[in-house]
Amino acid sequence: MDDGAGDAAPVVAWQPGDKAVLHFRTTNTATGHVLDDTRKMHLGPFELRVGKSFLVEEWEQVVKTMKVGEKRKFTAADETVRQYPQLARVLRKESERKHAEEHGHEFHDTPRTPTCCFHHMAHDKENADLLDLAPGCLDCEVVVLLEKANTFEKELWEMTLEEKLTKLPQLKEQGKAAFVAKQYEAAAEKYTRALALIENLANKQHLDPTHMDEDKNPDDNAIRNLAARISKALGAAAKKDNQLYKNMFKAAMK
Repeated sequence: MDDGAGDAAPVVAWQPGDKAVLHFRTTNTATGHVLDDTRKMHLGPFELRVGKSFLVEEWEQVVKTMKVGEKRKFTAADETVRQYPQLARVLRKESERKHAEEHGHEFHDTPRTPTCCFHHMAHDKENADLLDLAPGCLDCEVVVLLEKANTFEKELWEMTLEEKLTKLPQLKEQGKAAFVAKQYEAAAEKYTRALALIENLANKQHLDPTHMDEDKNPDDNAIRNLAARISKALGAAAKKDNQLYKNMFKAAMK
């Protein structure tokens, strides 16, 4: 079912790397139970990266045929029914984490055991409703709110060593500029990502062995000095009388 967005709505020529900003609601049609609704989560609208192997492939294919402002309702294919619980569990956990941070509470994640995700969910009361899904019983409602063109930014595990070393000073300068402009939330976001990069480089995780030549390895002292400067700037932002910045600072220091 397609509720449309009107003939005047722009047709989006989705390209790899674009982000579709959307709201979605999923329902178990067999029970009438609403599984997830991004409007009621603490994460804001969901962002789907086009052409970057999104977990629920069917959703990406549907979104790529939609206009901005359009609402689409459909019954998910059997493969989506199998894929959705994994996505839902991640989003629910992140929503709980964000809610805890916003209220200055500690977030206690459910410890994982070395078993499959379905076995884990069977012992997870908060996700028990995901086990009731049967083929043909997952209804999806998707509303595309906005298109963000060419906004794809690689995750750490996708970046080469050269890309990481290039990105690090950029994040530092962007964070510094935002901090000077008193845009503390933006500064904390840049510094937090920079610190994650520093930790990744220092631990030499996810590095392509072909990039491990001695002359290309990052200098440990330079990394430590950069981390110290970033931590100091982020710490200054955390001193502002705002719990959000303090929580972001704590998260960055973990």
